Amino acid sequence: DQASAFHLFYIAKVATHIEDLLYLAVVYFLEETQPGGLIGPKVSIHANKSSADESAESGYPHHASNAENTPLKKKRDILMDIHHVLAALLCIASYATGYVSIGSVVMLLHDISDIPLAFLIIFNNLKSSTAGLLCSYIATLLMWLYWRLWILPSRVLYSILFEVQRSNVYSSSCDNADICTYTCSANQPCSSTVYFYELIERTTWTVLVGGLLILHLFWFKDLLGLGYKEIKKL
Repeated sequence: DQASAFHLFYIAKVATHIEDLLYLAVVYFLEETQPGGLIGPKVSIHANKSSADESAESGYPHHASNAENTPLKKKRDILMDIHHVLAALLCIASYATGYVSIGSVVMLLHDISDIPLAFLIIFNNLKSSTAGLLCSYIATLLMWLYWRLWILPSRVLYSILFEVQRSNVYSSSCDNADICTYTCSANQPCSSTVYFYELIERTTWTVLVGGLLILHLFWFKDLLGLGYKEIKKL
């Protein structure tokens, strides 16, 4: 049925994020070359061949640079690795603690907004269709603006901060469901255990989702910068 299919799909997504964490462990702790699974074409509109062929993280904007070891490039690589870690932890934790609704929405908005970005990379590397490049660039901006910069804070982060009323982790071990709610009154004050779980859970999800939002804002600024540079050349 649909529930079973979604469950299997979610497990598969969790597995891919675990794979990302293992790749990063190899990179940082074994000091090996970055694995191919985390490498993709660089986004740099109308870049020359040498810069366009440089490797960077797939699906996220980076300025082209001929200096492989510049502080800017190291900064961008670190930010991408942070994004991988945050997304992986959020996906894995949401499945382990029963917050599948959070993880599934975050995965959806990432995947769907990456579609026009993939076309932007293709048209940029082909350099054969200015119209295709322009359309994919505009579509990327709109999709990122709606999904990553609007839906993520207004639906996901807002829900975590103000709408979640129960601790999924704590309520699984409660004999009295009323004790497990975050909504307390003067007649029925919250216990210290409820406050503890509320603090841990809300803080964890806020940090993970908030971190992703900050990175999305940073990369969206880069996308705007790429377009502005091309407009100045006209």
